Amino acid sequence: MDLERWRRFFRTNVEAAFLATWSVKDDMIAAGGGSIVNISSRAGVHARAETLGYGASKAALDHLTREAALALVSHGIRVNAVSPGLVLTDPARAMTPEWQEAMTAEIPMGRGAEPSEIAGVVRFLLSDEASYITGEVIAVAGGN
Repeated sequence: MDLERWRRFFRTNVEAAFLATWSVKDDMIAAGGGSIVNISSRAGVHARAETLGYGASKAALDHLTREAALALVSHGIRVNAVSPGLVLTDPARAMTPEWQEAMTAEIPMGRGAEPSEIAGVVRFLLSDEASYITGEVIAVAGGN
């Protein structure tokens, strides 16, 4: 880990979410409110040496989510995050069988999530069915 890599994690995972939120908030206020969903990671909760930087930035994103929710709730804007564990994207499927086995061994459901399973939770949080949910970081990680 070097300083530039550390900064890149924070620019990508925290600063980008802040800038995106603050760039749309005035339009959302004018529209009467709405919902923002950040994509976090269980790496923000489960510390590991190999996720240094990434995990710290996702923990910061979780906290940004909670604070933005408090800052914007009076304007009718809900801010939440989804915190996936292993998601079976193309890069994850391309990992070695040993890596895949090690990752799924930590998941009580014994498998990674399909991207559609993450998308379904995001869709829910964006919907009116989640109208009383704000400031939450929802784990979608098979029990991990």
